[in-house]
Amino acid sequence: MRIFNSFKKLIFASILLLPWQWGGAQSFRIEGVQHQLAESNAPERLDVYVLMGRAERLVLAGAATASAWRYSKDALQAEPLPSAVYNADLGAWLINQPEAGYGYFIRPTEGLPRYYYLIDYAATPLEITSLSAEPHPSDPCSRIRLSAQGSIPMLTYHTPSGVPHTLARELSLRYDQLVWDEASRSYQREQQRSIAEAQDNHIELEASLADTPYTLEGDKWIKSFGLNYRPITSSVVEGYRLAVRPYIEVEGQDGGKEVDWENLSAPATLRLAAIGNEPAAAKYQWRIERMEDNAPLLNYTGAEATYTFNQSGRYRIRLDVSNRSGTCFDNSFEQVVRITESSLEVPNAFSPGSSPGINDVFKVFARSLVRFDARIFSPSGQEIYRWGDPNGGWDGHYRGHIVPSGVYYYVITAEGSDGVKYNRKGSISILKSDFDGSEPKPQR
Repeated sequence: MRIFNSFKKLIFASILLLPWQWGGAQSFRIEGVQHQLAESNAPERLDVYVLMGRAERLVLAGAATASAWRYSKDALQAEPLPSAVYNADLGAWLINQPEAGYGYFIRPTEGLPRYYYLIDYAATPLEITSLSAEPHPSDPCSRIRLSAQGSIPMLTYHTPSGVPHTLARELSLRYDQLVWDEASRSYQREQQRSIAEAQDNHIELEASLADTPYTLEGDKWIKSFGLNYRPITSSVVEGYRLAVRPYIEVEGQDGGKEVDWENLSAPATLRLAAIGNEPAAAKYQWRIERMEDNAPLLNYTGAEATYTFNQSGRYRIRLDVSNRSGTCFDNSFEQVVRITESSLEVPNAFSPGSSPGINDVFKVFARSLVRFDARIFSPSGQEIYRWGDPNGGWDGHYRGHIVPSGVYYYVITAEGSDGVKYNRKGSISILKSDFDGSEPKPQR
């Protein structure tokens, strides 16, 4: 019976020992304090833990023939831990009241050890009393620098090979931001959070587009350990970073259709509009110049402008935006447009009333005409229709009825954006119509 009980104890001890020797989840344990695994360094066989205070005990798997050690900055200068106790039932070494700022390991008789470095967050808390903000000295138009009064200690450790590292605190900052909404074509104010790091009590991040205070809400470890932290808020910082959305629309063109900027026909009226993150975006300047000789055609101060191109050629449209203090600028927008040379083609037949929507309107095919006049004459020479828009036309009606089939005459005078003058005369055949010779019926 004694042998059987001893055998049972041996099996029980082996079951406890197995996960330790095979590096499972129980090969290392911290007892008596909140803790988080912060980093793992596989090449160095190192795990770094952040503790909320001092641990009661470390439990490290290892053989009785091994020994417990710790290092501060280099494992080659490690010191033995004579107070460590070996527990045969657990197959592990027990280290009571371990100090933070050290890497602990079991030195085996064979093979390589695994290291466990402890950092005490309670000894390096985030203690900020006030927060101020200013444009970043080296990038004042894009970034902001927050200066913290108080203490932001670094969470440092050393690898077994002696290389120093700093854990990220992941400081959480809250502020208002302007976010573009395409549906309303406007910037909408939203609350935003960013994660940043501190260096010499300075925190750097991209500046907000809005006038806003910045609030430090704590760091990653405060959140992980569920600690109470009183947020620190700066005064309102005037926005200086610029964001602008320029729009150019061609008058009379479907807004959903993509514009062919290399193939516009004169007269082309363009509506220019700039929407910025006001009040930071304070001054808008639209400029238009002819590319052939860089001659300025428009220099307009304001967010919206309208310009009509009446001459063929290539033109450059630019937008300059500046902030309230005139210290930051955005001149990145540029659009090149080409007004094509003029042309005029006149058809010689159409069939009103026969197939609605198919060749049932007499209209010219024209480009870049700045002046246009067209007249239609009956076979007897009577003027029966006139129009002045090259995009218009004649639908074959006279006094409310479709005219009879036959040969009619047109006289067209026009001038192109390139100065070419057109004088066209000719005949137009109405191939088939629904003319019934009756007088117009009264409308009901």
